[in-house]
Amino acid sequence: MAVALLPGERAGKICTASAGAVSLRATFSGPPGETVPYPVLPDPLPGVGYQPLLENGSGEELMLSFEVRATRSEDLAASVDEILRALSAHAGLVGAVFEARAVRLARPVVPDAFVVGALARHLSSSGVGVSFGTTQTAAPDGAAVCVGVSGGERRIERFLQEHPAWQLVSL
Repeated sequence: MAVALLPGERAGKICTASAGAVSLRATFSGPPGETVPYPVLPDPLPGVGYQPLLENGSGEELMLSFEVRATRSEDLAASVDEILRALSAHAGLVGAVFEARAVRLARPVVPDAFVVGALARHLSSSGVGVSFGTTQTAAPDGAAVCVGVSGGERRIERFLQEHPAWQLVSL
């Protein structure tokens, strides 16, 4: 079974859900000679995160780029919809031409309970303290489950490399 190591999560934390991610890019082009004001984004839904990646404003044009992450598909879709509606309304109110692009980078992943249980038993039997929880880190393609390694990278990685049931997947 394929397992991904998450350096940003505490060692032994087995992820019961990994966030999906959507990249959003928005460009506002305002009337000649007018500066496009920055839009007000809606507050994120519980369990949803926005991560700004790029802001570039040069007077008549404003470009925004960010990622939206959520552990449930429904929350991810609702958040993207809410943001695009807010950006579209902003463009209409300030008289700007609005262009948007949304690209799914990763889908939310909920690992099979059998896989989570097997990993928990194997890690526990090797002396690694096990905990469970969600992560805002997207699971890489092919990963059946993700586990945190912060503070115990070498020990967990070595154990999983030597165990015949597990294959490491790169982030």
